[in-house]
Amino acid sequence: MKGLGHVVIGSAVGSLLGAAAFFAVDGLMPSTAEAQSTKMSCRDTHSLYVQNGVKKNRPADVKYFVQVDGDVIRKQYEGFPHIYTSKIVWRDDGYTVATQRNDIGGSGITTTSIAFEDSGTALVTRMFVDPLSRTTSSFFSRCEITR
Repeated sequence: MKGLGHVVIGSAVGSLLGAAAFFAVDGLMPSTAEAQSTKMSCRDTHSLYVQNGVKKNRPADVKYFVQVDGDVIRKQYEGFPHIYTSKIVWRDDGYTVATQRNDIGGSGITTTSIAFEDSGTALVTRMFVDPLSRTTSSFFSRCEITR
């Protein structure tokens, strides 16, 4: 019985030390709100646009600007005044994923994925799905980080 008491006490102490270490490391990690803002200038390199089962031509060289700030991604396309805001749903050191309901048509969802590269560039994919208009699209971009 005496040995069992040492196991229980040791387990409790080990649990407390593990929890303390977790909260110490967690406290050192920047929160999403504290994360540094990143600005990028982007250009589409490839695109796929399908509506009602028919592939349609869309330009693959569209220019746009991205700002990753806190828990949102803002996108503005060159020559178009509307700013699209997506909510970041997942982030780590090299990747960010955000989603946005369609602001203009009111249906559909866009998912934006950003993969940051060590060279000061990023790869971005934007995917849109709308069951009401029977539209899907994917755009692939290369971005230069301008901070």
